[in-house]
Amino acid sequence: MGHGVVRPALAGLKSARVAGLGAAFFAAAEALEVSENVGTVSDHSPSPTRRLFLVLPVAALNAVFVYWIFSSLSKTLNKLKAKRMTANLEMYRRLNNALIIAVAVSLGWITFESLATPELFLSASDLSEHVPV
Repeated sequence: MGHGVVRPALAGLKSARVAGLGAAFFAAAEALEVSENVGTVSDHSPSPTRRLFLVLPVAALNAVFVYWIFSSLSKTLNKLKAKRMTANLEMYRRLNNALIIAVAVSLGWITFESLATPELFLSASDLSEHVPV
C-alpha cells in the first residue's frame, strides 16, 4: 500500500489528528530536552517533580503512537486476510513482527537504563539509603 492508498485515508480529521499529535509530541520532547540540557549547562539539575512533569507527556504520547500503529496495522492485516492478498499479508506480518521486536528492545533498554543508573530516577536522599558510603 503506497502513498496513493494512504493519502486518501488520511484526509480530513485524521490528517489534523496526525499533525496535532506530532506537534504535541515535538513540543513535549523539546521541553524535556531543553530542561535536561539547560540544567546540565547551568549546574541546576531539574527537580524530580519537574522532570516527571516533563517526562509523562512524552511517555504518554509514545504509548498513544505505539497503540495507534499496532491497532491500524491489525486492521490492515485483517483486511488483507479477508481479501486473501497473501503476498501483502506476509509483508505486513513481517512488519508487525519487526515492530514488536523494536518495542520489546526499547522496553528492555528502558529497564536496563533504570537499573543501571538509578540516580536518574531516585532523589539524593533515596540514593544515600541504597548506595553504600
